[in-house]
Amino acid sequence: MAARLALVGMDGRAGTHRLGARAVVKQPLALFDVLGFPGVWASRNPVRAVLVLSLIMLGAVAVLPQLRFDDNVVRTLSSDSAVSRDYRALSEDLRGAEQDILVLAEHPAGFSADAYRQMRDLALELELTGRVNYVLSPFALRFPPDHEAYPGAPMVPEPIDPDTLEPRIEAFSELTGTLPPLISPDRTALLMAVAIDLPHGSPGTRPLLATIGALTDAFGAPGLAYTVAGEPAMAVDIVEALRVDLIRLNVAGGLLGVLMCWVIFGDLRVAALTAAPAAAGLLVTLGIFAATGLPITVITNVVPVLVLVLGLADSVHLVMHLLEDAPATTPTPERIADTAGRVGPACGLTAITTAVAFAAIAIADSEPLRELALLGALSTISAYLVVLVGYALLARFVPAGAAARLRRRRTVGVPPLFGRLVFNHGRVVIACGAFIGLAATFAVSLTEPWFTYRGNLAQDSAVYRASDVIERDFGGFFRAWVDFDLEAEGGWTTGSGWRSLVASTERLQAENPQLAVISLATLAAQLGVSGRPPGPEDLADVPPALLRQLASEEGQTTRVMVPIGDPMRDEAALARFDRFEQSARASGAARVSGLPVLMRHEPLDIIQQLSIGLVMACLASVVLVAVALGWPMLAIALLLPNLLPLALAGAALHLIDGGRMIPTAALALTVAFGIAVDDSIHFVSRFDRERRDGHAIDAALRRSLEGTGRAMIATTLLLCVGLLVVYLSAFATVRLFGTMLILTFITALLADLVFLPALLRQRWFRR
Repeated sequence: MAARLALVGMDGRAGTHRLGARAVVKQPLALFDVLGFPGVWASRNPVRAVLVLSLIMLGAVAVLPQLRFDDNVVRTLSSDSAVSRDYRALSEDLRGAEQDILVLAEHPAGFSADAYRQMRDLALELELTGRVNYVLSPFALRFPPDHEAYPGAPMVPEPIDPDTLEPRIEAFSELTGTLPPLISPDRTALLMAVAIDLPHGSPGTRPLLATIGALTDAFGAPGLAYTVAGEPAMAVDIVEALRVDLIRLNVAGGLLGVLMCWVIFGDLRVAALTAAPAAAGLLVTLGIFAATGLPITVITNVVPVLVLVLGLADSVHLVMHLLEDAPATTPTPERIADTAGRVGPACGLTAITTAVAFAAIAIADSEPLRELALLGALSTISAYLVVLVGYALLARFVPAGAAARLRRRRTVGVPPLFGRLVFNHGRVVIACGAFIGLAATFAVSLTEPWFTYRGNLAQDSAVYRASDVIERDFGGFFRAWVDFDLEAEGGWTTGSGWRSLVASTERLQAENPQLAVISLATLAAQLGVSGRPPGPEDLADVPPALLRQLASEEGQTTRVMVPIGDPMRDEAALARFDRFEQSARASGAARVSGLPVLMRHEPLDIIQQLSIGLVMACLASVVLVAVALGWPMLAIALLLPNLLPLALAGAALHLIDGGRMIPTAALALTVAFGIAVDDSIHFVSRFDRERRDGHAIDAALRRSLEGTGRAMIATTLLLCVGLLVVYLSAFATVRLFGTMLILTFITALLADLVFLPALLRQRWFRR
């Protein structure tokens, strides 16, 4: 192999330098080398290894039918924080009836009289559907009894005539303290909010959505189109997109992996043999998902494809060493065992550091993130074992001429410039790396924690498009709830309690004129009741479910419902929501809760927790490697070049996502560190072996650059190309996750081939 020669252009001499004193030979560290044992054992006990691996694969296949997807969107945002506890208390108070199914009706040319009649009949039919509490639509809206032009009249009259309807809609729009007319200003969109009594994630949601979808098909008109949206429809839509993503990403990732292996090795048979252990690792990963009963979510759906490309990278390292470094004169089983013993420990250590990175995510106070931590750690370790054993079993089928073809191809090589930078300008490299790292870290400090619900929706779905229309024309229909405790005033049925509720409602409406504020006070105003609490006779026509939502049974607590959009859709929406929340608390609210409140606060807390987890993962990983190799100063030497790529990837958010740090980006940085440090481990592992074999520092670095450096470039290309499949995903968050990983891997490769060797030449980092 060319690793036995000095790199061309490094310094013009082979293995000489002023720091090139002969190294002291020391015995390999058993703690590190034992990580290659599974591959060594499998190469020497192929029958037993086949039996064990077959049983594992059969077990994974057997449990695959139990694979499930999470359609409880709220669970993704929930934690044990005060905000989440308030939301759970709200859901319990409302008995799960805190969400709406939205039906958006659209007509590009504007609604005709026939279209209005069809939509009215649909609204009436929806009222009669099981598990529906009530339907809020333009056809349910009425003017107050004291209205000057239309006292007590419905906004949509009977018979329906668009010409006479228009002035009524305009008159209703001018009312304050009530709902908007639920018809867009250009009369091309109409909204119905179907209040249901099913909690998030209920198995009854899908059948109800199917029933509503069938009803929309039955009440059509030329040019009239319906879309079923809202939180329940979003959840179902996410699950369907996750199913498609799981198949699409992993099939495409596998095909790309085989293609890249073919490019690297120049032999389709070698490519297939290299990719097969990684495919087995993917299958085991899916089996872990199914066996643990943990669902695939928007957060965890990237784990299988990530494990696939990591397995491919390990396979490439193993096969490349087998073809280039293993002694050609020894029998094939011994060459396979030698490779497993030499490269396997690095593969095992990289799996452990990646698992540590996943485990660090568990610091976040979020059940789905803890599931990600568990699944990621288990899958990474399991895939490493499967890949190592699979390699040992399949490597014996590698064609005899594959090594010669690989040497002739030289598809991947380390640019001579890297060697010149390391050996001739090492201190300049270190200074430049430190400066770039500090500048990038400063840029990361300027990123803004952010979360938008839309990023978790499949962007090619009808629900995603409908959500945009609802936000634009109707302000959104997520529900925020403001609780007022009137126990001290004797409840809302007393004079003082009622006056307190009216004052709080009026203040909330006055400070948020763009929002609809729905409470017993606004209902009373609509019913023409003023100056006193409404009695049972006044509320006879109000849906009982709505009354239950707005007041407790004993009358001590009342609740204000405020339809609102995605609180972090943009800067204006965020300012609007924060103003609403501040005014609600200033009005004497005992609790402000609901999905919008979760969306506003929980992800930002999660980002802070993930940042702490990232620091812990960084420190734990480098210390672990230093301990495994018995080299204390290596921890610092590894930390610097591996923090640099993270800082650059984080700074890149200013270019790719407007400088916003969303939870997915924070997750990506944590996972990326655990993976990016893999190349560093392979490099220092090779460097350590070269030193223990008696080579001087510079000679050991040259051999490591030429030998492991080629594999590092090949595997980084493999990882990046494999992760390109994320751009097939319907989820913007998945695409961002992949982008962050690719950026990190590319910059990490450069740091490992230039910055890390330059550091290792300095006397501070010697053993």
